[in-house]
Amino acid sequence: YVIRSFNADKPFDRFLKVAVNPPFNHAELAYAYAMRLRSLDQLPEALEMFRRVHEGDPNFPAARFFEMLTLKAVPPGDGELLFLLPLPAQPEMNVNAVAHTRSPSVRTVAMQSSI
Repeated sequence: YVIRSFNADKPFDRFLKVAVNPPFNHAELAYAYAMRLRSLDQLPEALEMFRRVHEGDPNFPAARFFEMLTLKAVPPGDGELLFLLPLPAQPEMNVNAVAHTRSPSVRTVAMQSSI
């Protein structure tokens, strides 16, 4: 006899994938599927599922929390997800804009803060 390894999670994973996608669209299972995808390190797919969790769902706050964690864990080379990461702030542009005002007191404070 040949003993084959049986992964009990494969049927459940397949069920969740079919249930949350068209034609069934069971949004109430999106959180469970997102957590499963996250545990399998399929982060871009997990991120999409976390975003499908509706506001009325009791798991909505947890979904938003894990969405943020997943965003931080996605490597910056994954193309479409790159634009979702926040851009670094550029305060020097604001200081320069204020420095060109006509008010001498504002200009002095702006110049002192840029040093």
